[in-house]
Amino acid sequence: MIFLPILFLCIDSIGKVTVGCSYKSLRDKNYEDVVDILEGYGFSDIEAIAQKDLVTGWIDEEFSVDYVSIDGDDKFQKGDTFDKDAVVKVYYHSFKEDKKDTNK
Repeated sequence: MIFLPILFLCIDSIGKVTVGCSYKSLRDKNYEDVVDILEGYGFSDIEAIAQKDLVTGWIDEEFSVDYVSIDGDDKFQKGDTFDKDAVVKVYYHSFKEDKKDTNK
């Protein structure tokens, strides 16, 4: 059995979730993985938001997380507690337009 500390989950009897990681540890991960992690903590209101900020993708990778906000807090720390129905927004890098196939 493998124990992954980032998947630590704690929901108490009054609907609170204790976050098992800081905002910094979620940066640059694939946004779908981050959504899965946050769902695993017990959050139910998660929105993934494409920023459409990439032109070439050289500096930031497409679909990588820029930042996460939980109930308006984008500087949360491991151990912080939120309502399980808090609004969670995952902002990720994406291209402004669909990349054109230039090999035609």
